[in-house]
Amino acid sequence: MIAAVLAVASVCIAAVLLYARRRLLIVTVTGTSMEPAYRHGDRLLARRSRLRHVKVGEVVILSPPPTGSSSLQMLKRVAAVSGDPVPPELAGRHDTTQGVVPHGYLAVLGDNARESADS
Repeated sequence: MIAAVLAVASVCIAAVLLYARRRLLIVTVTGTSMEPAYRHGDRLLARRSRLRHVKVGEVVILSPPPTGSSSLQMLKRVAAVSGDPVPPELAGRHDTTQGVVPHGYLAVLGDNARESADS
């Protein structure tokens, strides 16, 4: 009986760990673009989520536009989601349809505007 319970518990723990490995990741903050909320060297536990579940004000980890060979990811705060007006700080920087964030995109900003490369 105890062996059966341990076997079931082991399978459950393995399933949770496999699920967590696919949904969770640990990242280390590099740079100062999100200070004071996140500082260089901070370690974060992040959960993967679909774009449609992201809300304004949340912090996201994303890949930068493919302008260089860097594979580093960026930590930014969501300023607008698909269909929202483009924030004034970003207006005129990128192709937008009538000042609206295009479908499938986010507008993001660093908390430390002087040190941040924003969307």
